[in-house]
Amino acid sequence: MEKSGHLYAEFLSRINGQKEFAVVENRDITPNVLPTLACAEHFGNAIGVPLMEFVEEKLRVKRPRLHYLLRDVIAHLHSSMDSAMSTVSPAKFQDTKEYRLLVLQKGSGHNGCNGAVIGI
Repeated sequence: MEKSGHLYAEFLSRINGQKEFAVVENRDITPNVLPTLACAEHFGNAIGVPLMEFVEEKLRVKRPRLHYLLRDVIAHLHSSMDSAMSTVSPAKFQDTKEYRLLVLQKGSGHNGCNGAVIGI
């Protein structure tokens, strides 16, 4: 189950339902973050996964008893790595999420206030 991100509709309704801040700009910048995700995915596949497999194999060959005792931990690490790699997949991200740039400004009771930039 994916745990990253926010429930956007709920967040936006809470922002719009109060008077302290107003949304003055709301842009979808998902295409701008996809190259960063592709880079993370590349390094994970090129370095992270092979390194984890190398260490596990070394442990299995050099310390088989310890490898046996840690089998559940190793399985959990594999599962965590798979989940992390799925999270940084640009294709999956683009299909299931949005990355938004929101500019909030304090409401009418506050003069001369600069907007706050929040990434969602």
